[in-house]
Amino acid sequence: MKNTLYALLVGINDYPAHINQLNGCVSDTERVEQYLRDREGSNYDVKIVRHINAEATRKTVINDFKTHLAAAKSDDVVLFYYSGHGAQEEADPSVWRAEPNKKLEGLALFDSIPVGFKNCKLLADKELRYLLTYITTHNERGELKNEAPHIVVITDCCHSGENTRGVTSDDGLKERLIVEVLGKRPWKDFLFANDINPKLLETNPINRIFPLTPHVAMAACRANERAKETPFGGVFTNNLMDILDRSQGVVTYRDLQNRIRNYLKNQYTQIPQIYASTDKSDLFRLFLGKTGGSKPFYANVVFNKTDGWLMDMGALQGISNQSKGVKIVSFDGTVSLDTTLDKIAANHTTLTIADADKLDNQAQYKGMIDGFLSAPIGLFIDNLDGNAAMEHAFRDVLNEAGKNINIVPKEDLSDYALRIFDGKYVITNRIDVDEKVRYKPLVMPTTNMDLAFSDLNQISQFEYVKNLENSGDNTLSLDKVTISFLEKGKTTPTPIQEDKGEEFVNIPYWTKDKKGFPYGEISISVTNKDDKPLYVSLLCLSSTFGVTTDFFSAGVQLLEQKGSTVKVWDGEWIDLNYEPHVQIFNNPSSDSLFKLIVSRQPFDVTPFEMVDLPTPLDLFDNEKTKRGEEKDKAIGRKNANTDEGDAWVTRTIVMRNPNPVFDATYKNKPSSFNEWLDTDGGAFLKQLY
Repeated sequence: MKNTLYALLVGINDYPAHINQLNGCVSDTERVEQYLRDREGSNYDVKIVRHINAEATRKTVINDFKTHLAAAKSDDVVLFYYSGHGAQEEADPSVWRAEPNKKLEGLALFDSIPVGFKNCKLLADKELRYLLTYITTHNERGELKNEAPHIVVITDCCHSGENTRGVTSDDGLKERLIVEVLGKRPWKDFLFANDINPKLLETNPINRIFPLTPHVAMAACRANERAKETPFGGVFTNNLMDILDRSQGVVTYRDLQNRIRNYLKNQYTQIPQIYASTDKSDLFRLFLGKTGGSKPFYANVVFNKTDGWLMDMGALQGISNQSKGVKIVSFDGTVSLDTTLDKIAANHTTLTIADADKLDNQAQYKGMIDGFLSAPIGLFIDNLDGNAAMEHAFRDVLNEAGKNINIVPKEDLSDYALRIFDGKYVITNRIDVDEKVRYKPLVMPTTNMDLAFSDLNQISQFEYVKNLENSGDNTLSLDKVTISFLEKGKTTPTPIQEDKGEEFVNIPYWTKDKKGFPYGEISISVTNKDDKPLYVSLLCLSSTFGVTTDFFSAGVQLLEQKGSTVKVWDGEWIDLNYEPHVQIFNNPSSDSLFKLIVSRQPFDVTPFEMVDLPTPLDLFDNEKTKRGEEKDKAIGRKNANTDEGDAWVTRTIVMRNPNPVFDATYKNKPSSFNEWLDTDGGAFLKQLY
């Protein structure tokens, strides 16, 4: 039995006479409908409601969310597609505090814009967010449910990049835009006015008032851009449907985004957006949530009419003139060509291909690169057990597949050590001063050689992100932005001053959690100090080699103008959790790194996302913890061209959480010392104490 695909499709060409008419929105919608019936009909029981032109009123669309789309169950798929005018409206700063551009984005339905442009009622981004939550909490009869389907929102309109068509431009294409900015709307005119008190938004992060429903959003352009259309349809939708047709729908969301972006690059002034609202791994699922898909270890290569063959990785992903072994490979494996790098930009690379005549300009290819997103690390092997078989087996694996893991003969030349102790592979820091480092694992030791090798590969990728910096001529100045840290005090938040020289932020714990461990909370904000727009992202690199990229909803946040400020996690406080293994192994502190990336051009941070490796504390857990499960982390969340247009810069700040019982641990021993002696960690404790 097939799961059901519930689709709501909206396309508007013929607006009321006082609004600019459009050409391609109805044909967009018809093409999407045809694709769903012809291609996805073999995968799903397809149920489509479509509204064209005057049918697409605000009341009708909202009603279809609450009836048609709300009928979806947990194994079903919901698709909302919109093609028409997009607009912005002024945001009341007392209510919508988290809007960096002081505007709300919205969809202009047939009756959204009255004559005179007064009392306008777009389907605003916050209203769309409210409706998405509704269809996961209510069924078509308005009854409560707890079933979240896979939700996809696709918007082909101006200002669509943060939604969770106008005048004729110089290139002869129409823009799906009505006016620049509509007036501020009174609270009573919002869809949720009777359910939510606006006073709550004045003092609470928006996520607490409007919970973010898991969904994938695909948009024709960023929030500050305009979407173009030809007489035959929207530029974004045309490219989207072409890729879906050629790939037969077997393509991940992230690959869709990058292929469309490179097709459109330097041809149209719009940058398509795709983001996953809560779980970044959704970007690596196949379109409409079909089974399959994974995080790729390749770049996408497509032909751009202006720039030739483009690869969707650049300097930010570690591509440099020293990159070796770049190949173009077809997805079916029938074509494999060597290529050379021409121009390396922040987020893409132009390729020179000697045998380009063997490639199809309409096809997509993989760009295979040695050392993908990883940095070389020196590894010292320390066989404390004298187990020759374990050591030889591991060396054989490294010789065959360890491209960026280099064995060094002396420990003082290494970055990390792999020790064979108590029948396990143990990854530690190298010995600098404390000889007991040998018995202080960085991650959970394992008897499995393949897992140890996998952990080292992730550490290699982690080191790449940790050391990412721009050493080229197109480096932005760090004074273009400021990053601010606030500590949650007993009365009012207080600023935390970092050490500018060493980039450390020392966070003293001031309270205790329910288990009696030290605990604290901070908030972080980033402000544009430049006169030009900037794109910013903030990554968190954990002590167990995980990388978090979701501090902003789309991973990367646009700060349009000087003074624009964005708060991490929409203003939520960030938990600083005391990691028990810091005390057990008597580490002086628990360090988490924040990596700030600032660029003139949009960029992609999803390849950097990494789940934390298992903590060494699992040695003392007799019920073995599975890999991939959520762990206690230090940071947690509550519930190369010279053109300045492609300039970017990074800054690394170390969040140092001191161990309040450092050195006292060795004297007094942990309270559970005796019971831990019977666990897998007992052998380590005997060496430490």
